[in-house]
Amino acid sequence: MDEDPRKPLSRLSRLLDDGWLAPLHPPDSSNVQTVRGRIGNIDVIAYCTDGSTMGGALGQLGGQRIAAAIDLAVRERCPVIGLWHSGGAQLAEGISSLDGIGRVFAAMIGASGRVPQISVVLGTAAGGIVLNRLSDVDFKRYLRLVLTVIGAVYLVQAVRLYIG
Repeated sequence: MDEDPRKPLSRLSRLLDDGWLAPLHPPDSSNVQTVRGRIGNIDVIAYCTDGSTMGGALGQLGGQRIAAAIDLAVRERCPVIGLWHSGGAQLAEGISSLDGIGRVFAAMIGASGRVPQISVVLGTAAGGIVLNRLSDVDFKRYLRLVLTVIGAVYLVQAVRLYIG
């Protein structure tokens, strides 16, 4: 049976040049994989949420993984690329998952103007995961964006390229 194409290493291996994918941590329960790699002659740091597990929901550990990858990109002065497919926070973790999302916000803001940040939305992006809009370039192949505002839910479908 073929591997699920939504798995992070599958997606990251299609993004990066052959032979240049080096995981920054062993696989774990974070629903996130972070890697070092290369595209053309450019070293990059990349991360991907796991859309095949719990809808890619992000918890505290996943947020810490992404924040650490962004911080590493800043230290190494290389672009950071995020592949997003996430239903938002892991609600079962409660407030801890929001801490993870907050750490990603802080890292992205800290990297702003220092290294290029590119986000590619490959599936659902809900709740705090709309933070991909903090990137310098935000590609949305197919996006179902769910925003909750004072109890109302809005569903937006779009195919756009945002350059901020």
